[in-house]
Amino acid sequence: MGLDWIGFGYAALVASGGIIGYAKAGSVPSLAAGLLFGGIAGLGAYQLSQDPKNIWLSLSKYYFGNYLMDEKSPCQKYIKALIDLVQNSNPLC
Repeated sequence: MGLDWIGFGYAALVASGGIIGYAKAGSVPSLAAGLLFGGIAGLGAYQLSQDPKNIWLSLSKYYFGNYLMDEKSPCQKYIKALIDLVQNSNPLC
């Protein structure tokens, strides 16, 4: 069984996108989302490398991520409120 290089590359891109978003704009939610979803994508790629039929973590990550980021999602207002709370209550500033 070979490694899922495409999956690991995708995970690295997602995680690096979060890091770049934090470095450029100081966006903590971007960093958290990038590392969380990049880590989940990496775990999914690892599981897919071990067992090519085990696609459930990868699929659930894609659907869950798309659901959360959709503007019409009922979770969107809670996500925006959480982001505002984190950005406005930063003890380091």
